[in-house]
Amino acid sequence: MAQIGADPVGVAAQRPGVAGVGDTVADILTQLTSALDVEGACWGDDEAGAAFAEHYLPAAAAVEHVLAGAASAIHDVAAKLVTVAVIFDAAEHGARASWEV
Repeated sequence: MAQIGADPVGVAAQRPGVAGVGDTVADILTQLTSALDVEGACWGDDEAGAAFAEHYLPAAAAVEHVLAGAASAIHDVAAKLVTVAVIFDAAEHGARASWEV
């Protein structure tokens, strides 16, 4: 019969590394928005600049939204690693206890 198992301590130990990836994505977003804010509307307000802004501004907002969502999702995964480890450990102990009766 196949053994099913996991290393709850090992799973939970991955939380800082995964959270670090989320922190890195959040830092990239901060650096990007700061750099772009410094430049401002550098494309100007003439017809060519307006045409550029029409496509650039929605795309820039979409990138910001995606990076913010990615950072949040990665942080959620990091937090859930600990939850999964705790639940698995409790389930494993409960299963063992039921077999020992």
